[in-house]
Amino acid sequence: MSYEYSEDGLVEAATQEVLEDLGWTVEYAWQKESFSNLPDRSDGLLGRANKSEVVLVRYCLAAINKQKHDLEVRESDYVDLSNLDFDKLRIAFAKSKHKNAVVFNLQEAIEKKLEQMVSQNPIRLKFYEKYKEIIEAYNAGKDLKVVQEAFDNLNDFMGNELTPELKRAMREELDEETLAIYDLLKKPTLSKKEKSAVKKVAKVTLGTLKAEKLKLEHWRESTQVSAQVKVTINQSLQYLSQEPYPDDELELLSQAVYQHIHSHYQGAGMSSYGRFFY
Repeated sequence: MSYEYSEDGLVEAATQEVLEDLGWTVEYAWQKESFSNLPDRSDGLLGRANKSEVVLVRYCLAAINKQKHDLEVRESDYVDLSNLDFDKLRIAFAKSKHKNAVVFNLQEAIEKKLEQMVSQNPIRLKFYEKYKEIIEAYNAGKDLKVVQEAFDNLNDFMGNELTPELKRAMREELDEETLAIYDLLKKPTLSKKEKSAVKKVAKVTLGTLKAEKLKLEHWRESTQVSAQVKVTINQSLQYLSQEPYPDDELELLSQAVYQHIHSHYQGAGMSSYGRFFY
C-alpha cells in the first residue's frame, strides 16, 4: 500500500487540509525533504540539518526577532504634554502595538502635570478627582476596549479640561500665583466689574506680602510676622465690595488666603512658584 493511502498518510492529509484552511503554508516533507548545510539553516526545505532536529532554527530565529521588535516601546509611544498634538497622538495610538504603554505614559504625564497644577492652586483639585475616576475605570479591566476607552477619556480630559485650565491665567490676565488668590476670592455671581475689582485685590494683596513679609527668612516660624501677614490680608480684603462679600464671609476668606500663603511661600523669596525678588 502506498504511503498516501496508509493510516499515517490519511491522518496527515486531513491535518494538512485543516492547516491550509487556517492559512498555513504546508510543506509535504515526507521522503521529499532536502536538508540544510549552512549554519544559519537558510537552505534546505525546512531549514534543518537532519531529521533529528525538532526546532526549526530558521523560522524560530525569525519569530524571536519579530517578537523582540514588536515588544520594543518606541519613542512614538511616549507623550510630551509640553507640546501635545492630539490628532498626532490619536494616530500614534492607533498605530502602536503597545497601547497599554501609550495609556500608561499619558497617565503618568497627566498625573505629574496635575500634581504641579494642584500644588499651585488648590481649586484645581476637582481636575484631579476627574482624572482619578478615569484611571479607576482603566484599572478595573485591561482588555483592548477598556484601554481604548481610557485613552479616549484621557485624551478628551487633557484637551477639553486640562489644557484650557493651563491657559486660564493668561485669559484672566494674571500670573499663576495671583490666579490662585483670585480663585479663592471669586464667586460665580460676580459681574465683570466686580471680577476686575477682585483681581485688583488679589494683585495688591500678594504684591504687598511679597514686598514685605514673605521675603523674610523663616517668617512662618515667627508668631509676630505670621500675625502681621494675617493683618495685611484682612486689610486688603476690606476693599472687596460689601454686597457680594459681607463681613461674616471676609473672615473665612482671609483664613483661606492665609493658609494658601503659609503653604506656598517658605520665606527668603522662596515659593512653590519659584524664587522672587523685591
